[in-house]
Amino acid sequence: MWADQAVKPQVAIGAADALSVTMKLMSLRYDGTCVRCDAPLAAKSKGWYDSVAKKVTCCDCQQPGTAQPLAPPQPIDTGTAGAAAQQEYERRRAKHDAQIEDKWGEGRLGRFVKRVAAEPQSTSAYSKGADGERTVGGRIDDALAGNGFVLHDRKVPGTKGNIDHIAIASSGTWIIDAKKYTGLVEERDKGGWAKTDLRLYVNNRDQTKLVRSMGWQTEAVRKQLDPMGFADLPIHRAVCFTNAQWPRFTKPFVIDGVWVIWPSALAEKVAAPGPVPADAVNAIAHRLSEQLRANPAPTTV
Repeated sequence: MWADQAVKPQVAIGAADALSVTMKLMSLRYDGTCVRCDAPLAAKSKGWYDSVAKKVTCCDCQQPGTAQPLAPPQPIDTGTAGAAAQQEYERRRAKHDAQIEDKWGEGRLGRFVKRVAAEPQSTSAYSKGADGERTVGGRIDDALAGNGFVLHDRKVPGTKGNIDHIAIASSGTWIIDAKKYTGLVEERDKGGWAKTDLRLYVNNRDQTKLVRSMGWQTEAVRKQLDPMGFADLPIHRAVCFTNAQWPRFTKPFVIDGVWVIWPSALAEKVAAPGPVPADAVNAIAHRLSEQLRANPAPTTV
C-alpha cells in the first residue's frame, strides 16, 4: 500500500472549489532528511511525505492529526489542446505566404495566389493534428466534468517531443496520443501458425509504430509518479483516432499495452470508476502540471 494514513486539509485554488492537498504517513521509498530537524530518514522507515512540496518530515516533528501542507500548491495549468501543432502550422503557413509574396508581390495578385494556392501537405498536417487534439481533449474534458484533470500539450524535459493529453482520474493516469487519420482502423495478426504478432493498420498501412513509440511518454510520467509513492497506481496509454472508420461491431482493442480507440469510447474509459482516491488525483495533477509544463497557447485557432 502506498500510504498508511492520510490527513486532508482543504486549500482553495484560485476561484475553483477547494482541492484536497495531502501529507501522508508512509513507508519512504528513498532516503531523505526531515525538513524540520534535519534528521536522516532511511528508505522503508516511516515518515510524513508532502506530495506537493516533495519533502519529508519525521514522525517526531509531525504528529498524526496535525499534518499541514508544507507549501501551498500552484494552480494547475491544464494547457491548450493542440497548442504546439497549431503554432507550428502558423509558422509554416506564414513562411509559405512569405514565399508567395516574394514571387508575386503583396498586392492583389499576391493575395489572390495565397487564396488559391494549395498548402504543402507537410504544412496542412499540423493543422489537422491540432484539430484532432482539440477534438479528443474536449471530449475528455466534458467526460470528467470536475471529477479529474486533463493536462493538454505537455512538454517533456530533455526531449523535443510532447504529450498530447494526460488525464488524471479515479480510473488512473492516461497518456493519450490523438491522431486525425482517415481510412479503416484494423487489428491484424501477422504471426504464423504458432506465433501471434498483432499489428495496427490504418487505411491499409501498417501504423504499429504509433503504439510502440509511446514508451518514452510513459517513462516521463512514471518518473514523476514514482517518487510520490504512487508507483502502484495504474498508468494507461491510448492512441485515439478522431476521423477514421472502424469495422462494424469492432470494440476498442489493445496492442502492446496501448488502447487503440475512438474519442467517445476513450472518454467513457477515462471517466469510469477506479482505484485512485481523490486526494491522489489532485496530488498527481499538481505534480504533472508543475513538472511537465504546457506549451504556450497559439495566437490564433
